Amino acid sequence: MHPDFWRLLSLIKEHEIPFTILGNPFHLTDEVCRLLKSYGCQMYQLSLDGMRETHDWFRKPGSFDCTLEKIGCIKRAGIRSVIMTTVSGTNIKEIPFDAKQIEETVLQQILQAGLYAPSAGGRQGVILAVCQDKEINERLGKIKRANSNPRMATPTSYVSKEQPSIADDPKLVNAFYDAPTVITMFAPKNFLFASEDCAVTAENMMLAADSLGVGSCYIGQGWTAFADTYGQEILHKWGIRTDYYAVMQLLLGYPKPDGKHPTAKPRKNDRILRF
Repeated sequence: MHPDFWRLLSLIKEHEIPFTILGNPFHLTDEVCRLLKSYGCQMYQLSLDGMRETHDWFRKPGSFDCTLEKIGCIKRAGIRSVIMTTVSGTNIKEIPFDAKQIEETVLQQILQAGLYAPSAGGRQGVILAVCQDKEINERLGKIKRANSNPRMATPTSYVSKEQPSIADDPKLVNAFYDAPTVITMFAPKNFLFASEDCAVTAENMMLAADSLGVGSCYIGQGWTAFADTYGQEILHKWGIRTDYYAVMQLLLGYPKPDGKHPTAKPRKNDRILRF
């Protein structure tokens, strides 16, 4: 750290200039982050250039775990934390979706499949909010991931060890897996079958997506992506009715060129009961 770093921040504060820092995690502590906040730091950007082994190869051993730990220090101080990933030939395979956006004609077919999904009483109450804005999707995905911490998996209670979800793997920092298209399904807050209607809509779109060569991933507890000030601003910007809530998200994107189409697991026995 530059010997005049804190003196420079003092001058910045004196002139009431807000600032952000693009830095590393190694010098951060709760005390340092509180000081940065007091001097006017609004955002601190860290880098994650892949999963643990890849990132540590780029940076230095222990860097990945240190980065995840220091995100907590930044957030506790009330500073916005941002993660930057530099995509390269070394880490491209660790990004779940191809960055290429879905073609509009293909997307329209997927959306039509959702609109024609069955709904309780034929009410057609589900609203599909389609977002292809990279910055918004990334921020909402990270908010959702941060709000998953209280429900992280334990050794005896987990979603899947073979296909880890955000509840299973703390190394996943974006709950939307960097998908280029995120569809949030909203439904009436007080309707008895809101979740069921959204689930059927999501399945229809997933089946259509697969038939069109598009990958998909269904994410539950959609409301957690909007559980902070920024999320509420987005709801207002999108014009979402206040008597509706986000039930779930559906992620869409083209599979990577070298990715394999998932094959079905063997079916478990004794799941059908006949009487």
